[in-house]
Amino acid sequence: GVIVFFCFFYFSWKLPEMAAWFVPYIPESSRQRTLELTARMDRTVSAFVRGRLIQVAVITTVLSTGWYICGVPYWLLLGVLGGVLNLIPYAAVIAWPVAVLLAVLDLATQGQFSWLWAVILPSVVYFIAQGLDGWIVEPMVQGQATDLDPLTVMLVVLLGASVAGLLGMLLAIPTAACVKILASELLLPRLRALAGKY
Repeated sequence: GVIVFFCFFYFSWKLPEMAAWFVPYIPESSRQRTLELTARMDRTVSAFVRGRLIQVAVITTVLSTGWYICGVPYWLLLGVLGGVLNLIPYAAVIAWPVAVLLAVLDLATQGQFSWLWAVILPSVVYFIAQGLDGWIVEPMVQGQATDLDPLTVMLVVLLGASVAGLLGMLLAIPTAACVKILASELLLPRLRALAGKY
């Protein structure tokens, strides 16, 4: 995680210089088109990263506030954990059973165990946070950024996990968005032209 964070920071900081270094090596005939496509992919990936950070902030705020109200121990730590894990699609679910377990243990040690407070309320908070993320934040922020439908997102995340594990899950969606841009701009026009000949 530290290496990924360092590489992300370094590449974000030095990207203009690195991109400028590559420009003279692009053939003159296709340089303008290549720069347009890379700029479009850069905008898509940037919007994706900004969207993910917004999602982390929303999930962290909702989980922390809700679990604080429910009396879950370590509510802030669990809220931040749930928010950060939300960077990886479908990984935020790990924070939910931990919150329920801590609530159960806390009430059991006090001798006032109640299913309503220990299990149902922290679960309701988690599902409200996920519903808010999945039905409002994700479509508004990520849908416009990547132009990928939910089925494609799920399939590419599973494919990324099987190919490269955790890092593959993180990179799957922006990679799929860039592949979609390249396919729509380069591959599909050629296929249409080829189909028109027959």
